Amino acid sequence: MLLATARSSEGGPAALLPWGDGTLLSRLVDQLAALGVPRTIVLTRPAWEADVRALGLDAEVRATPSLAADLEIVAELAAAGGDGGLVVMYGDMVTHREAL
Repeated sequence: MLLATARSSEGGPAALLPWGDGTLLSRLVDQLAALGVPRTIVLTRPAWEADVRALGLDAEVRATPSLAADLEIVAELAAAGGDGGLVVMYGDMVTHREAL
């Protein structure tokens, strides 16, 4: 799960700041896909949902109004369990693939 919920100094989501040929968020989604992560969920705020969806990411995008709502979704996914793990991380960071 990637959190695209922090505001940049320009007012939009920090996760949509440019990086290379895309954005910070698109880079992370691509890195996770390359590592074989079967499902990526991006949480963002309702005001930014259309901008995040416009990236055409290979990820499920959900709009949530608050941190409390974010944590409810994390709790639901954790309770659902499954065979894999759950990773929650910021969608506006840059790291190399091996760190993921």
